[in-house]
Amino acid sequence: PAATKMLSQVGTEVQEQCPPAATKMLSQVGTEVQEQCPPAATKMLSQVGTEVQEQWPGVRIAIAHRFGHLYPGDASVVIACSSVHRDEAYAASAWAISRIKEIVPIWKKEHYEDGSAWIGSEHAYQIETGRIVED
Repeated sequence: PAATKMLSQVGTEVQEQCPPAATKMLSQVGTEVQEQCPPAATKMLSQVGTEVQEQWPGVRIAIAHRFGHLYPGDASVVIACSSVHRDEAYAASAWAISRIKEIVPIWKKEHYEDGSAWIGSEHAYQIETGRIVED
């Protein structure tokens, strides 16, 4: 049967380190830079697509991720799934975004009026996983 159910998921950027009251101000002045290792990121995004197709053989998936300067509200990732059954497309899309966050080497640096902060940096990841001990 033809895949008649299509689903797209668009992930937008948000400032992660700001209190709710400051969100509007920061979204107007803050910018974000996403850094990545292009060959590794491309390889791992492809792996996510392959893993989805292994777990949900009837699902077709396309993934695109932006890099570089992004502003709050900008789309940074798009996942599109098609399937004969809607539930499979939803499950595959939800799993894919979680897997992207887990294995694709992408880090964000948020910029504010009073400084900047790395979100999801490799250093923080190494601390979180216990590979290095925080000083």
